[in-house]
Amino acid sequence: MPKLGKHEKKILQLMLKNDTPTGQPNPIWFDLYNTYDINYGTLPKKYQTKFRQEQTLRQSLYRLTKKGLIAPILITQQNSPLPSPKAYGYLFYSLTLPGRLVAKNLPEKQTLTDPKDIEKTLTHLYNMGHNQVTLNQIRETLWTLTAKKFISQNEFDKHWNPTKLGLTLQNYAFCRERMGKYDGRRKYILRDRV
Repeated sequence: MPKLGKHEKKILQLMLKNDTPTGQPNPIWFDLYNTYDINYGTLPKKYQTKFRQEQTLRQSLYRLTKKGLIAPILITQQNSPLPSPKAYGYLFYSLTLPGRLVAKNLPEKQTLTDPKDIEKTLTHLYNMGHNQVTLNQIRETLWTLTAKKFISQNEFDKHWNPTKLGLTLQNYAFCRERMGKYDGRRKYILRDRV
């Protein structure tokens, strides 16, 4: 199975749902706009927050086309040049036979963690008397509290790598400081959060 990004997997799953009869043209952009909540008002696209998301999806469609998993359906007037799929994309795509096989073999997305798991972890650390914690302490406690949701600690480490956990913690409104002048690690002040 080819290596696929999360947007590419989602596109294949959306196309598989609407692939009856097999190989029919699919106006995938309607599904993508609904799935990713892309909605433009009266402002030009470049001034709207979802423009970058749309560009990412266009790149995903282009990569799937290059891998031969989907095929563009070209509907153009005679003697008009074909648009570049990398820049603009096409309006209609269809699943190829390899694309259909890959889409059928994609696992259904399973939610490994509940958003409340982070909240429970921070509350647990605070109740244990910690006012300041490091990212490693948060990860260790999170593993202790959610171990049964993962097959192994290796799977947990892949899911909650330090970068992802650090970015997730930015959504919580508590203070974060450097450990020291020359130490780039962060400490999180829990008294401001809990």
